[in-house]
Amino acid sequence: MFKLHTVQAEEGDSLLVEYGKESQPRFILIDGGPQGVYQAHLRGVLSQLSHRELELVILSHVDDDHVMGLVELFAELVHQQVNDNEPLVKPQALWHNAFSQTLSPQLQQRLAQAVDSSPNKAALQATPGALTSISNGSKLRGLATDLSLPVNPGFGDLPICVDTQGKPFMSANLALTVVGPTQANLVALREMWQQWLDKNERKIAKGEIEPTAMSDRSTPNLSSLVLVAQADKRTLLLTGDGRGDFILEGLVAAGYLPDKKSRIHFDCIKVPHHGSDRNVTAEFFQQVTADHYVISANGKHDNPDLSTLKWILEAARQQQRRFTLHVTNNAPGVQEFVKLYPPAKSGYTLNLLAPGKHVLTLALA
Repeated sequence: MFKLHTVQAEEGDSLLVEYGKESQPRFILIDGGPQGVYQAHLRGVLSQLSHRELELVILSHVDDDHVMGLVELFAELVHQQVNDNEPLVKPQALWHNAFSQTLSPQLQQRLAQAVDSSPNKAALQATPGALTSISNGSKLRGLATDLSLPVNPGFGDLPICVDTQGKPFMSANLALTVVGPTQANLVALREMWQQWLDKNERKIAKGEIEPTAMSDRSTPNLSSLVLVAQADKRTLLLTGDGRGDFILEGLVAAGYLPDKKSRIHFDCIKVPHHGSDRNVTAEFFQQVTADHYVISANGKHDNPDLSTLKWILEAARQQQRRFTLHVTNNAPGVQEFVKLYPPAKSGYTLNLLAPGKHVLTLALA
């Protein structure tokens, strides 16, 4: 058995991978969506699980539209633990790359000191963006400690990346392999933050940088965990908010591709960054193909972009493939795509999560 449950996460991501046997299912939770998704959707999905243990909880990266639901889940579990109540679910471990791991404790300390010294400190800490995301990632890690959860077991103090995973994570019939980020990605990310801090550290401390200028720091996406899940001869590419060129580099580094010009086919791909055309190119979908494409988005930030959907279709047409597009919301980009390319005439099937429903399930095996 191998299933992907895509929870209604609005503009964010929340995925539940189910595997094992029908009589003994196992689960891995990846991301929890933005504020509000946990109470509205994810909690109900988790409460209906026949088996309450989560073999892993994975935070792909610290953006608010991925981390907030996990913070709410862990906070409830801590409350249940303190009050000796039966836990909603029982996580066994957490995978999460802390800011200090993906970059360095020194950079984290420099950023924290600059913010602490700023007359705009309260506004900086309250403005959605890199600072609040880093803070929420730290909060999640603290809650995991309160729950006595192992954090990144098998990786020690090293960040989770292609270069530090000796063997795939194995559980029942599932193999989970890290294909992103690579160590080279993390080095590049560290250099970006270094240069940005060198330029702006004093301005932050003096209050010369507006809080909104910090909201555009999209660098957490560059460290997004990208995973390949395999079970019962079926494959699933879980991309987080990874960038297409980095995903290709990771697939090469992990041994799935001989080089960045080759092609690879998966049974299912979770489309990167909610279908944003800023993370992928037409060439990416020519090289990385699937029978099923899953998109979690609700139109915020124009996701999914029409161009992304067209690239998926164009690649399939050129390669004479049919595919199924699974989407969580009938966002404007989806509506325009369907109007221009009706499924029945265009060689694909549209599977849209019904309004009021909490989860979209794809049975892969």
